[in-house]
Amino acid sequence: MTGASSHTQMIRAALGAEQKTERFNAAHNFLRSRVIATRDTPIGRDFLFAVDAAGTVAALKELAEIEHEHGGDLHFNYTEVGGYILLRIAGSSSQRADIEGYFD
Repeated sequence: MTGASSHTQMIRAALGAEQKTERFNAAHNFLRSRVIATRDTPIGRDFLFAVDAAGTVAALKELAEIEHEHGGDLHFNYTEVGGYILLRIAGSSSQRADIEGYFD
């Protein structure tokens, strides 16, 4: 199991309720299929999405809310930048594998 798998599996286990797990899976899978580019940063990784992709903002909001509530150890922030949406996932150096493989 990769670091990313262990992190997402931990989130799924923490959610417990089937409805919340389905919401997480839907947002995660939607975004995974729409990543345009990535960029490593000293504190994590940036993921770039097109603004015009229907549902991107809603999926990012859902994912960030779930991660903030149940994830705790990785930090998720997103913003619109010049026609794109930038999602930054940040954490410690020991969490690098979880961050890099989040959408693998």
